[in-house]
Amino acid sequence: MSLMKWLSSFSDGPRRIAISVTEAGFEPALVRVRSGEPVVLAITRRTSRTCAREIVIDELGVHTPLPVGEKVEVPITVTAPGNLKFGCAMGKMISGVLEAS
Repeated sequence: MSLMKWLSSFSDGPRRIAISVTEAGFEPALVRVRSGEPVVLAITRRTSRTCAREIVIDELGVHTPLPVGEKVEVPITVTAPGNLKFGCAMGKMISGVLEAS
């Protein structure tokens, strides 16, 4: 893919990825992105019966509270291919993976 075509794919703004926090954890728990692609994680915590009261992505400096019932938008850009673990602030007991290609 040419650089111009790749850049034009972001012309409508960053891609939004919906994530729910339920009693089962982060859903989906596997989030695929392209390296260098700006995305917005649109996270809604749907239960208070979880320790996932915030999302933590250490490598990206993300420590964002997730109030129950509110959609929280977390803009990120993974700069290199690989997997980054995201999760709750309690040692990522409840977690998921950002897979960047």
